This record gives sequence, structure tokens and C-alpha cells, in this order.
Amino acid sequence: MIPADASVTEALHAARVAAEDHMATFEAAGDTWYEVPVTQLVLAAAFPVVKFASFTQHQEATTGSDWLWWWLDESGEAFGMLVQAKRLLRSPSKWDIGFNFNEGAQRRALVQTGLDLFVAPMYAVYEGTSEWRAGAFCRQPTHTEPCESCHRATVSLVPAIVTDFAAAHDVQVSIAMEASLPLESIADPEAIVDNIWDSNLKDLDPDLAEFMFEPQSGARRVAQMVFERVTKIRAGQFSGPTGTKVERGAEPIFRNLPDDFGHFNRRYYPEILDGLRTEAPDYVLDVLTDQEVPEKIRSRVAGIAVFSC
Repeated sequence: MIPADASVTEALHAARVAAEDHMATFEAAGDTWYEVPVTQLVLAAAFPVVKFASFTQHQEATTGSDWLWWWLDESGEAFGMLVQAKRLLRSPSKWDIGFNFNEGAQRRALVQTGLDLFVAPMYAVYEGTSEWRAGAFCRQPTHTEPCESCHRATVSLVPAIVTDFAAAHDVQVSIAMEASLPLESIADPEAIVDNIWDSNLKDLDPDLAEFMFEPQSGARRVAQMVFERVTKIRAGQFSGPTGTKVERGAEPIFRNLPDDFGHFNRRYYPEILDGLRTEAPDYVLDVLTDQEVPEKIRSRVAGIAVFSC
């Protein structure tokens, strides 16, 4: 159990270690572990620093296993994402993540629900133990065990928009791994956020430009780290900026966003940054105060987790 006064960094480290130990046990037995129990284990291992509410089995059967994850900071700002769990699969000839399950219907439902709720559609990719991966997808110049980078990657987040782009080019696994963000790094103040480069930088409003260029904290830092992963993929796409803006509602922190698709099939600025809010929705506060979450939310997701950041 995580002490109540532990930092979110310690909590997410413990959650990753618990997930890794679970995977290692099944791998040693030659058996298979599954996504839903790992999600439950990750959240339970981080409790009470991370607070969560799961809904009934009947609702889970209806909605699937997508969870709302909200990152809430001391200022009250929040960043929301809709998270679907996937596992890295290995066969003798290739790696797979199963983004196209049910002919892509599951992926499309994740994206649509995320957009309806104005949160970033994301995947939690469970990559198995670093020993099982044997250095595959290691981000270090030379892989040697024990590799902290590989261990951290056991539980990683991937923006759904990059996997949609990759599906059209049959490179989903490699793109997803390139765009992945270890869960443990999100709350780590020592984790480095790569410089953001985007073809629209010269057209940004000053407050958005500051968000892109300057170090951030709290919910803004989480959003910045996720957005950097998307722009990393966008930088390799050969299309220029649009020079036009799409105005958002009053709730997001950034209201005027570039109307840019790149080579994606959706606008990537609002897909990620609509989830960055001046305050969390009321249903997040319901979770924090042990109140019942409204049916309109419970009917669409398997649960809600609230992370301090």
C-alpha cells in the first residue's frame, strides 16, 4: 500500500513495479496476462495517491474497458484523457498491439467517445517485462540490463491519433512505440520534455506559444508531454501549416487552435488540448468526494481515475 503522503511519482513507480511483477509471474508460468486486470492492478497499487471509481460489471460489459483518467493539479487545472488498454503481442514473425481489433470498430469508438467528452483519446500500452522484450524498442543507444528506460516503458501511454495515421501505412507498432510516453515519467519532475517543433509555431497565440516553448508544471506539463509525442510524429509529415484557426468553447485553457490535420485524419491540436481545462468537470469532483457519478458518464466508461500532478 502506498502511504497517503507519498508523491504521485512514487505511486506511479509502485504501480509500474506491481504491473511488471504480475506480468513476470505469468510469463514464468508460460501463461497469458490480460489488460483489464493489469489496469485494475495499476490503479490499486497507486491508491490512495490516485483515487478511482470503477463501475458495475453490467456497465463494463456495455461500455468496454475505456477509463477516464484526469490529471488534477493544486491550481485546479486539469487534463483529461480517455484510456483504452492494449498489450504488446509477439509472434515468431512480428510484433502487434491490436489497434485494429474488430476491424477498427473499437478504435473508432474510443476516438468518438473521447471527442464527445472533450478529452484526449489515448492507449495504455502494456509492453510486458523488459526481459520478454529483450531490448526491442529500447530508447537507449545501447541496451543493457537492467535498463531503467525499458522497465519504465512497461506501462506507457500512446495518443490514439498517431495510431490512426499509422494504420493507413501499416506501421502501427513502430509509430506507437516511437510516440509512447512511460506513465511513470509523466509525474516525474526530473523527466525531460523534448523540445516541441511544429509547423504552426509562428501562427500561435502568445499563451499557446508559451505553453509550447516553456517548461510547464501540473496539468499543463502532462498535456505538454502528450502533445510533444504527437508533434514528434507530425514533424515527419510533409505538409505545411494551415494558417487558419478553429475556435473552441470557453472551458479549455486554449481557445484558438491551429486548424491543422497534418497527415492525420483529425485536427490534432483540439484532440489533445481540449482536454486541458481551467477546472475539472463536476464528475471528477464526484469521484474525489465519494459521490455517485452521473449516469451519462457511467454509461460510457468503465471507470474514472484521478491523478494528482
